[in-house]
Amino acid sequence: MDQEIEESIKKECNDIVYWTDKEKQAKKADDEAENRKLDFIVEHYKDQLPIDDKFADIKIGKYEICVANHRNKYNTILYVEEEFKPVTPVTLESATAEDAPSWALAALTSLFPKKEEE
Repeated sequence: MDQEIEESIKKECNDIVYWTDKEKQAKKADDEAENRKLDFIVEHYKDQLPIDDKFADIKIGKYEICVANHRNKYNTILYVEEEFKPVTPVTLESATAEDAPSWALAALTSLFPKKEEE
């Protein structure tokens, strides 16, 4: 086998082993963070925790944390989401005030029904 090809394969194998190890480290760090977060929630938000195999959304700052109860024995965190704030809709007036490009104004104009002339 060509020496250059063999070296390329070795390099790719080394990269695979390196990134697999990094993924394992990241997974371990993520699991540890999940455990710390759950411990904190159980300790400080007991009154908001779910019971009887139910779910609860707990809002802490800009985060929403979904906690699930399992047979009243333990809780798990299903997901953590950042609060979503809907954007302000664009109107023809706001686009004009912000000096939008002509193509944007034309697109907005095409969205509105045309007024019938009498």
